[in-house]
Amino acid sequence: MLSLSVLTGAGIRAAVNQIPAPKNLAEAEKLMRVTLHQQILPPGANPAMLEKMLEIGEVILFYDHPKEIPWMSAAGILIQAPPELVYQVVMDHPRYSQYVPMNQGIEDRRLFGNVYQETLHINVKLAAVNYQMDYGLYSYRQAPFRVDWTLAWGEFDRNLGFWELIPSADRKKTMAFYSVYAEPRSKFVKMIYARDPALELVTNVSTATMIVQAMKSEAEKRQGFKSLVPKPLSGMEIDKILGADPVSMWLFLERGDLLILESGPTVNLIAGSLVAAEIQDAYRVITDFKSYPQFVPGVKKVSYLGKSQAGESYQWSLEFDMIGFQYRQVQDLSYQFSPPGLVSWQIPRPCCGAAPGFWKLIPIGNKTIVFNSTTADIRSMGRIPRYALSAEPTLEYATLASQGVLMLNSLKPRIQKKAKD
Repeated sequence: MLSLSVLTGAGIRAAVNQIPAPKNLAEAEKLMRVTLHQQILPPGANPAMLEKMLEIGEVILFYDHPKEIPWMSAAGILIQAPPELVYQVVMDHPRYSQYVPMNQGIEDRRLFGNVYQETLHINVKLAAVNYQMDYGLYSYRQAPFRVDWTLAWGEFDRNLGFWELIPSADRKKTMAFYSVYAEPRSKFVKMIYARDPALELVTNVSTATMIVQAMKSEAEKRQGFKSLVPKPLSGMEIDKILGADPVSMWLFLERGDLLILESGPTVNLIAGSLVAAEIQDAYRVITDFKSYPQFVPGVKKVSYLGKSQAGESYQWSLEFDMIGFQYRQVQDLSYQFSPPGLVSWQIPRPCCGAAPGFWKLIPIGNKTIVFNSTTADIRSMGRIPRYALSAEPTLEYATLASQGVLMLNSLKPRIQKKAKD
């Protein structure tokens, strides 16, 4: 928990609790009941669909209605190594300090069977902050595909999650997912999260992204591969993947939003959601840009500028929080409209030329799968974001992810309400 650790290091500490250790498997399963039966692949979903999405980029699954907790995120990455090797890397706790950022290792103590107690040593080093935080977990290990854990002691009300390693069809690659939910005990941190819910998502996504990227790098090194940034897929290839299996995509999106983050520069985000409305209703709300200030946080004004060779142009006046600071931006974008399933445009980036953006809508029954692809050159927004991303690059993934979830969660109720009017 990077951001939470920084806040704790600033002196915002809470009492350390101790949860009694389980004495048998039944007690351990009760402690881990929130995650134990969760699976990344929904029943009936095609694993090949998930593998194709991971070929685009890192996948974030955002469950908005799990049992007992308000939400949960899972970050997944495609690793060029079999699950058995990836599991060894995940469980090589004494050597974590060599390849997991800010982690100085984990000490394991076997309680019984495959149930362990773990003591984690975290060392946060950012600018003037240098802070050590230790906490404990109980883990249930099911080699070589699964590890669940829950809080044993530490400065949290809850800290739970799981690793799930899904083999590719040829078993030469691994779809590795790290899922986590952490709830701080500090009243001050809770107040900050309540005031800015996006910050809590940023914290969890940044942590998960950092960890899966570290595991990929180490596992591929041990496998004998040199980890390379994959060649970006073309817009046509991405479009084909997103629309190839609507039923499997629907099964994923029934549980919450799905995000795909393609490596940069800049990091490109594809955010997907399932909307309870016909495609025409969804398209009508999505393309009514001038109404966005009424329901999308951060959008202050949208003005229509007229037609040009590039399409129909709109000016967006934005004001939003990013990495704890407020930014304003005015941007002119030209759109190509292809009702009822596609809107496309080009996003200017000072760093590296224009990038494609789109809204893609796919009907399924009386509902609609909605995808939004976008990016932002965060480093061009000032000295503070440049510094923050140089200190922790995964904040770019987390910031874009939080903005994507915010956009989808604003649009969904608007579309569904308008569909009933």
